Amino acid sequence: LLGDEELIRNKIGKKMPKNIEIKHTSEVVTADAPFVEDFESFAAGATSFGCWTMTTSATISVKDSYEYKVSYKDENYNTLDSTVQCTPTSGEKMLYSDHRNGNLWLLKAVELEAGKNYSISASVRYCYGGSSTAATISFAVGTTTDIASATKVLDKHEVVFNAGWERAVGYFSVETAGTYYVAFNTVGYYMLVDDVTIKVEDI
Repeated sequence: LLGDEELIRNKIGKKMPKNIEIKHTSEVVTADAPFVEDFESFAAGATSFGCWTMTTSATISVKDSYEYKVSYKDENYNTLDSTVQCTPTSGEKMLYSDHRNGNLWLLKAVELEAGKNYSISASVRYCYGGSSTAATISFAVGTTTDIASATKVLDKHEVVFNAGWERAVGYFSVETAGTYYVAFNTVGYYMLVDDVTIKVEDI
């Protein structure tokens, strides 16, 4: 189990069955028992994640903290810098990504049932304000690890610089039961991701 049950319930934000098993392995998981990736099982500095398939190698790693500077004008119009300290949404670890060209996806194998409503969600934070290009997080669902053949590419979510942690979510269902790859992707300088959750929705 990932931590105690009450902690997991608080992360999910909804009631969930007692005594469920949430796996942090390379095994296929079932979304009936919500899967939560909080990156706590990885050492700070880790660049590979055994329970996720990566479409390419890139500049991502696990961090326990991150800081960045924000420039602002004082009353005399002098430019000053302020340091913003970022910590995980819960626990002690989070994912850091500095990937900008959009071809890095992290995919998780999940057993899905036909006709059920599912969601994938993640907490995300954008820590770079020097680019005119908006940062985004996207979600996708497919039957293979080839993201180009994903059966469902869910909406992109724009992430606002220096707005703190935001929660992005994508909803989906499948027509045929089986093993699917549920994936997420971030595009932007200095992105933080935490508490990636795949679960059944009560819709």
